[in-house]
Amino acid sequence: MTFTLERLIAPIGRDEFLRAHWEAQPLVVRREDRAYWRDLLTVDDVNRVLTTRNMHHPGVGLITAERKIAVEEFAYPSGLVDAARLYRHFADGATISLNGFEVEHPALAALCRAMERELSTRFQTNLYYTPSNAQGFRTHYDSHDVFVLQVSGSKHWRLYNTPVELPYRRQEYKPDEHPSGEVTAEFVLHEGDLAYVPRGVMHDARTTGEESLHVTLGVLFTSWTDLIAESLGLLGLSDPRFRRGLPVGFALPDFDRAKARAEFHALIQHLAAHADFDAAMEHFVDDLVDTRQPLIPGQIEQLRRLATLSVRTPVAQRSFLYRVRDEGEHAVLQVYGNRVTFPRFALDALRYALEHDSFTPADLPGLDDEGRLTLVRRLVREGVLTLS
Repeated sequence: MTFTLERLIAPIGRDEFLRAHWEAQPLVVRREDRAYWRDLLTVDDVNRVLTTRNMHHPGVGLITAERKIAVEEFAYPSGLVDAARLYRHFADGATISLNGFEVEHPALAALCRAMERELSTRFQTNLYYTPSNAQGFRTHYDSHDVFVLQVSGSKHWRLYNTPVELPYRRQEYKPDEHPSGEVTAEFVLHEGDLAYVPRGVMHDARTTGEESLHVTLGVLFTSWTDLIAESLGLLGLSDPRFRRGLPVGFALPDFDRAKARAEFHALIQHLAAHADFDAAMEHFVDDLVDTRQPLIPGQIEQLRRLATLSVRTPVAQRSFLYRVRDEGEHAVLQVYGNRVTFPRFALDALRYALEHDSFTPADLPGLDDEGRLTLVRRLVREGVLTLS
């Protein structure tokens, strides 16, 4: 199953969601299709991993609103999870959490990659498997936005106030500082439903009379604070004024801050006038593209099938993030942390291959048939294309 943002939130439209809800307002999508997420994940998938793989803490944990469950209660000293003890706690009301489960489950990995490609931000998936009539987390807020995909069973959600609007990653929820306030919304998610909860919104959830499995698809955003900090760091590399030490004695009780304050504001003004927006933005583009590892199931079979490739063979894209650079004599494809070099004359064909979900080698512009086959073979070998 291939997901886009629009398919994730259907029947809500993409533009409406980004305008009215993204980083702003919660959204609840109720569907009659209880099998909507079935191709993505099932309870059997989760139980198979927990009982047949050597899973470790903190990838697997136990949570309950009543008390903190120590790692020693369900795992060996090495961190290896004891599945028998894990399930005993589940039977007694504890929620099993599986963090970063996209590492274990290819369909969730593909979902994350598709969202990353479309929205230019990292995604991760955490799973919460909760027994009937139980609550995992106490009321809290998250420091990242989440899409909640109700895979199995149902869960009753309550939303409260927003004590910190769009909290930064280091602005974690603190019970003593962030009261929940009054309930602002209540809803029940059933199989196939979805909720979107922006970061900072206080919430809790409890199962009804049946077990629940849901996926939280977390949005690991890059903020304007990150961009400004990167631009400051780049400016500091070229301007020694930003690298000077703070005034001698600045920590003494009688230190006069007037001169230092003036210097600080002068440096801020210089940053505003000379910060290189594009260089800072390029850093984050490269960082996102270069850290997306290849998801290439069936690659060995693709390599075997290259012997049958012809200009009429249907070809399809995998889900990946990339950049293409025109470097004079060469065209460079930046993908999976690699730089793949092609002759400059193949640039138009390369761009066509990367901009079309499916095609045949015969469709590629600017090359003869042998050149088209050579380009496609290279892209298949690099894990970018597949033979359909």
